[in-house]
Amino acid sequence: MVRSMMSFTKLPLSFGDYALETAAKLLNIAPSKTVAKTPYEIWHGKPASYKYLRIYMDQPVGFISIGEEQNVCCLHRSIYGLKQASRSWNNRFDEVIKSCDFVKNEFDPCMYKKVSRSLIVFLVLYVDDILLIGNDAKMLGDKKAWISMQFSMKNLDDASYILGIKIYRDRSRRILGMTQASYIENTQSPKVDEEIRRKCDIPYASTVGNIQYVVQCTRPDIAFALSVT
Repeated sequence: MVRSMMSFTKLPLSFGDYALETAAKLLNIAPSKTVAKTPYEIWHGKPASYKYLRIYMDQPVGFISIGEEQNVCCLHRSIYGLKQASRSWNNRFDEVIKSCDFVKNEFDPCMYKKVSRSLIVFLVLYVDDILLIGNDAKMLGDKKAWISMQFSMKNLDDASYILGIKIYRDRSRRILGMTQASYIENTQSPKVDEEIRRKCDIPYASTVGNIQYVVQCTRPDIAFALSVT
């Protein structure tokens, strides 16, 4: 399943579905209240005082020079594209966000919340992408402004995608959901003869893995059908 996910999506090389599950839970709350949702991407250029930390690794097999077997390599770029250790970046963000009285969820480490009487703001973090959800526009705006003062950020306006999955909303019917229709169309719905021929070359395990990814994220109702394929 993992290989098919990485082949047919734009997810990073390391993917933690806990962030997606947390976002889905919060989006389920949104239709019952007047809740604004805004995604932000934190730029890589200003991750503050932990930038001096470096990651060192063993030399890759086949690239070890004779007489330098004891040397190690300094990693200049991690799998996430961050120039510093990912853990150091996460620790720095955690330190800053808690200074504004956000509290990390004990069971969902990617989620923070700030409560002020009846007002609440949720923050979901995945590497350097964040999703803000709140029930008061002013409080949400204040927190956006405060976070923007701490980090260089890019405002992506109202949330339309989370980790590659589309968020749709019908305000007249008070419906908010997540869909992978385009993902299914691209990977499971060949339309012309050439696409059908290419589909025949895809290993069975990868095809089942594509469907399993959909079951995991947005369509648990087809889990039984998947289990009998």
